[in-house]
Amino acid sequence: GMLGLTQLLCLVTRNFPNAAAIHSLSRDQTQEFPMAPLSINLTHIALRAVRCGLLNKEARRLGSVWAAADAFYCGAFYEFYSRWKNGGKTIMDSGHVK
Repeated sequence: GMLGLTQLLCLVTRNFPNAAAIHSLSRDQTQEFPMAPLSINLTHIALRAVRCGLLNKEARRLGSVWAAADAFYCGAFYEFYSRWKNGGKTIMDSGHVK
């Protein structure tokens, strides 16, 4: 939904160089991956983390649950990118999109 698009925008506005690198790898001839569906899955994971209370400490520190969820989402996306790139992953290594 709209939250998934908002978080993707957050990724771009928070750290454009990281977002550009992620986008570039998603379109790489060998290591491509579906960036938009992955973004939706990461948004879902961020929401679950909020609902389970896993981001409470960060939300208090930042003064916003929204900011904590965005930070978690951006961090999760970069972690995925790093593991995908450094691990030489391809679409054949991925699971099914839920």
